[in-house]
Amino acid sequence: MKKINKLDFFQSKIYNIIYLILCVFSFISILIIQILKQTDFNNQSYQLGIRIIVPLFVFVSFLYSLITNKIKQTFLVSIALFCCFIAELLGSLKVDMNLIAFVFCHISLIIYFLQKTHGFHKKDFLFLIPFFIILIIYNLVCFLWWIPIHNNVGIIFKLAVPIYGALLTFVVWRALCTYKKDQWLLFFLGTLIFYLSDLNVVLEGIAGFGITDPIALFTFTWVTYPIAISLLSMFGRNTLHVFLH
Repeated sequence: MKKINKLDFFQSKIYNIIYLILCVFSFISILIIQILKQTDFNNQSYQLGIRIIVPLFVFVSFLYSLITNKIKQTFLVSIALFCCFIAELLGSLKVDMNLIAFVFCHISLIIYFLQKTHGFHKKDFLFLIPFFIILIIYNLVCFLWWIPIHNNVGIIFKLAVPIYGALLTFVVWRALCTYKKDQWLLFFLGTLIFYLSDLNVVLEGIAGFGITDPIALFTFTWVTYPIAISLLSMFGRNTLHVFLH
């Protein structure tokens, strides 16, 4: 009699469909609540709703990545998502140390992609050029325009802008270096959206010193972030492969 693997269900098509439905539901819910919160900022029910649903969504994504028979392929991604969950939980509890958790998230992803690419290669540095240019432009925008018009930005945040930007750039660069490897497009899209979302969050953080976040920045964050988390959770699981076979 064939032994049934208890983890088989967590690789099945029905389980992946359920998860994708939860992702879509979470995405719509987060976006609606965030927009309502922005238009009625003092409404405590919106504040409570977003403090619950965002960490819960990230935690579910973490479990999706972790509970699989491909744990060796997903372990570092699971750590990254767990760090995102801790960051969101700290943010919901209004603890200012959540940026540290996001830093560990990106470090986990860097290690993951270094393993995928087996270190550094000469051709990799060609992939770095466009992101390096973006990083330079981004820092110039922050320090020559965005920070000066919000002159109450603290020194710690000013230090975080180039350092965190460099870390984000390193992650998306290593993801692009998986070019032509299995799932490289998923890796690149997931990290690229995460990259753009986090760069935008830094701008939000600068703008948010003493004023309400601009609606355009605010909306961009909450359109991209849930999508990025959903894609990250699929790294190593071959989610698309399940639907094609």
